Amino acid sequence: MKIMRLIVSVIFSVLISFFVSSQTFTISYGKLLITYTVISDSEKTCMLSSIYDSMPGSSLELELPAIVWNGNQSYDVIAIGDGALSEQNIKQITLPNSIISIGDSAFYGNSKLYNISLPNSIKSIGEKAFSECTGLYSASVPNSVSYIGDGAFYNCNNLSSIKIPDSVTEIRTSAFEGCTNLCSIVIPNSVRYIWDRAFYGCKNLLSVSIPKYIEIIMSFAFKECNALESIYYDTDNPIFAYQDIFSNYSNPILYVNESALDKFINTVPWNLFDKIEPYDFADIDDVINVGDNRKSFQVYYLNGIKVSDDLQNLSPGIYIVRKGTLDKKIIVR
Repeated sequence: MKIMRLIVSVIFSVLISFFVSSQTFTISYGKLLITYTVISDSEKTCMLSSIYDSMPGSSLELELPAIVWNGNQSYDVIAIGDGALSEQNIKQITLPNSIISIGDSAFYGNSKLYNISLPNSIKSIGEKAFSECTGLYSASVPNSVSYIGDGAFYNCNNLSSIKIPDSVTEIRTSAFEGCTNLCSIVIPNSVRYIWDRAFYGCKNLLSVSIPKYIEIIMSFAFKECNALESIYYDTDNPIFAYQDIFSNYSNPILYVNESALDKFINTVPWNLFDKIEPYDFADIDDVINVGDNRKSFQVYYLNGIKVSDDLQNLSPGIYIVRKGTLDKKIIVR
């Protein structure tokens, strides 16, 4: 017991020492006061740790600097700290190319934030980083990102377009839960794990592409996605998963390789689908191969519903593109 008390006392003392010695400084940008915390004094790096708006109410449009000064010393801004920009009236923000990490709940509850484009320097997006950003309609995640935390885009109910890069290997718990405006999603073949409730409640999701080399799909991953019409799974070796990953097995069509049809028919949960149809995945071309004149096409979902006359700003998914009498399948990633 005395040893335990001694260990706890030492840990507590170290923590107190850490927080006392942590160096913070605040810089004024007009009506904003932005506080930075030094990460490494030897490497001269810091993170944005909080923001104070002295005249709240109006929407903020921010362009954050890559380098900030504390007196005569400059620091590279390499991170947005946990909760640093949460519950603000940020409408638009430009992050510098120096940022490598976005902390937990960094933008939580920014209901006015409508678009976010992350720089190619970003390597990780923390838990609930953009959770409850209910105005967010599109997000571009660069190929530098390898980690997207639990609930990163939870309840972003206006999010209609999200690009998951090939660098991501897992989609964490509730990452896109409650994104009710998503219509289609292409999960790249780099993804090996889809955790529980990853896309739970995406009620307007019409189409989903399962990664070819997926190893685990956890419970409720696509639960309450009752609008699903098309599921594409390009593999010769379908994995076993619990039947509760989907809510509805009667309406969607599961498209699979013809050579693997027997394996799907004998593997849970894929054999629960009422409609399993062979599909030639070889004839799909990426959207970048279609051409530069992107406004001369008619774009349709695979069910024949017209989407657009323009290939720009399409949500990830599989489409039929028509130009004159020529039809072509494309995949937008």
